[in-house]
Amino acid sequence: MRRVSGKVSFFILLISSFVCCTKRSGDTPIHVLQPEEKLQFHELVSSIELIPLEFSEEFGFGEVEKVLVFDGKIFLLDPTFSKSIQAFDLNGKFIKRYKSFQETTIWDFVIDKSSGDLILYTLGKNFERFSPEGELLNTGKNLGTLADLLFEENGNLFAYTGFSEISGKGNFNLVSFSMDDFSLIETYLPFEKEPSVGIERVKNYAWNGNGLFFSLPFNKEILVLSGNGQVNESILLDFEGRIFSVDQFNSSECIVE
Repeated sequence: MRRVSGKVSFFILLISSFVCCTKRSGDTPIHVLQPEEKLQFHELVSSIELIPLEFSEEFGFGEVEKVLVFDGKIFLLDPTFSKSIQAFDLNGKFIKRYKSFQETTIWDFVIDKSSGDLILYTLGKNFERFSPEGELLNTGKNLGTLADLLFEENGNLFAYTGFSEISGKGNFNLVSFSMDDFSLIETYLPFEKEPSVGIERVKNYAWNGNGLFFSLPFNKEILVLSGNGQVNESILLDFEGRIFSVDQFNSSECIVE
């Protein structure tokens, strides 16, 4: 496990430079960036620390899909081999393992900052809430498939659908749920068409303390999602027409070797 500190990533630097222009109203301009410069890895970090993790021989561990650090603990998600979230202290000592009460795959998780509870999104479109001690507190069912849980703020859980339909609501890129009973609160950024074949979803997210900056596939914009549920345009990336639209992608001939 590596602990990275010091300078933030280039993506965060870009965002923090233009954070004053996160809202567009009337004639307010949006900054247009032309990505040209390449950065070296040593420019992004000031130090790297290796933390040997004390993995349990009983449980084992496969692929690390997600890492969160909260309250002096490191949480690692392994959705494939152990189908669990394993917690370690900052010295790498094993603390606890969390599993779905149905013993099924955990696709994603977030941590409730107010309580330390773990919110799991599991196979079957289910939500499960566990206390820090591992007690199952409540569960809920989602109306559609989610690609990523983004963050929890002000009692709301925000998620990215990954071009999935929300049953009875339509096609939206972002949704929010109540942290109490996981009921659907709001939908954001509707889309009319989806890719004709599966694509690797772009996971460009950056939290600056006040909002989540993100980009979506087939989109030149960097958007910002605030903790109160507002979505605004932030920065326009000028890629000189190199980004496909969904229509262009669906009509293109793809050769797979």
